[in-house]
Amino acid sequence: MLRVKICVTNSAAQKFQETYSADIDSDFVAEVHPFRREFRGEIETSKTILDLLKLIISSKIMSSVPELATACVLFATIPVTVASAERSCSKLKLIKTYLRSSISQERLDGLALPAIENECPKQLPNIDDLLDKFANTKARAAKLM
Repeated sequence: MLRVKICVTNSAAQKFQETYSADIDSDFVAEVHPFRREFRGEIETSKTILDLLKLIISSKIMSSVPELATACVLFATIPVTVASAERSCSKLKLIKTYLRSSISQERLDGLALPAIENECPKQLPNIDDLLDKFANTKARAAKLM
């Protein structure tokens, strides 16, 4: 999880607002200081930006600081590095070779997802055991007929 030191100065808030002006209104800078003053203790104990967002939601002040909430969501979704995007592209390059250039988007999605998100399939039981179990189940059903 992304750990942040939540310490926003006027210039940092202004720079953040200017960088993401399409998403965050200029009211963001004015929302930061009253929020910091009111929730200083909670902010210091917050370890991640998601903790800060939960604080805003649980305090029911989202309507008072909508730009700050939007900034938290935006900050939580900004990737720290582009490594995950690069890995995804590398996997797609391996899957869609020149021999498979006419592969449909649906099939490409189906092949790419397990290749990119390979942590989940690694936690599944051994595929050979699953196949043997399935084959035995089908063999018993055939004997009964």
